[in-house]
Amino acid sequence: MSGLNLIQSYSSESDDIENEEEPIAKNPSEKLPIPQSILSWKGTKHHETVLDDPSKHDGRSRSFKHERGNWATLVYVEHPGDEALCAWVQGIPHKLGAASVDLKVFQEFHLSLTKSLILKFHWIESFVESVKKICKSTEKMVVEFNQLKVYCNEERNRTFLAIQCKDRSKKLKAFVAELDNLLSEYQLPPFYQEASFHVSILWCLGDAEEKLNRELPLLNESVSNFLAEQLSHKYLEISNINCKIGNKLYIFPLG
Repeated sequence: MSGLNLIQSYSSESDDIENEEEPIAKNPSEKLPIPQSILSWKGTKHHETVLDDPSKHDGRSRSFKHERGNWATLVYVEHPGDEALCAWVQGIPHKLGAASVDLKVFQEFHLSLTKSLILKFHWIESFVESVKKICKSTEKMVVEFNQLKVYCNEERNRTFLAIQCKDRSKKLKAFVAELDNLLSEYQLPPFYQEASFHVSILWCLGDAEEKLNRELPLLNESVSNFLAEQLSHKYLEISNINCKIGNKLYIFPLG
């Protein structure tokens, strides 16, 4: 029952008994009895704690605790994976052989331009408007894919295999610098100092960086052959920027 309903309920009950004799304290220091109608109220939790259950996310754990008023946020570029790319990615684990790494394919591919951030609810409107303004003043750009690289998260509990991107025009680097300036206004962490732009394609639990690095020569030969045969996958034109805040997605055109 909400606070307003509780007040309405108590008022209604008071109206029903307004003609009854009300208890009066015999002396000022004596406490009046609490009305039975109040004693019967049942409170509700202000909010429920959201528990992280890795079993529902292939063993993955949150990098930060879920709290009311905090919104998980990411600014990124969507990569339109097609059948050819997905077929090649799905074939990579079979090439590893003795590496014994349980790699899983990402359901969607993207190029991150910020770290995973925690945005306060009252920041959302101004943050979205600021990202939109940066996008409007930025021209479309193109990145080039070349080789694979292994990444491990800061907690060392997940490892990623990704295709690196070359930002030859430096436009993407300049765009991220503007985003970093915006993030500093909210005291949020900037993107990595030595930005290594990439699109993650496979992941596994734990720290498998050393194992996968041993397989990179073979895997990079595979990606070189794929990009030579599928030239449309060698370059990615960036014309839109995505900003996901909680379960809401904002798409901003460049230029």
